Amino acid sequence: RFRGQPVDRSTHWDCHQVLQVGLEQVPRSKNVAVLVPFREQNGTERRQELDKLVETLQSHATEEAKQGTNLKVFVVEQTQGDHFNRGALLNVGFDMASKYFGAEK
Repeated sequence: RFRGQPVDRSTHWDCHQVLQVGLEQVPRSKNVAVLVPFREQNGTERRQELDKLVETLQSHATEEAKQGTNLKVFVVEQTQGDHFNRGALLNVGFDMASKYFGAEK
């Protein structure tokens, strides 16, 4: 779209429009990546919580595999020191998932 051209409202969505559809109308994905940004904190039980989450997600992955979906969990861990940077971890996780599943064309 070039500056000055009118927007075709039949094909353009602005940030306030939401399309609601039933789950049966959403196409099933062949590959699904679950990205988990993580950082251990002193005095907390984060590692135990992470272990429980991964265990739960892996049981879902087993069920999804029966329906032909490859669900992979990527835990992206940040080292101690700086402020938690969830966005950077999600970017790293996306890169890892893209390489794992390969670029779909």
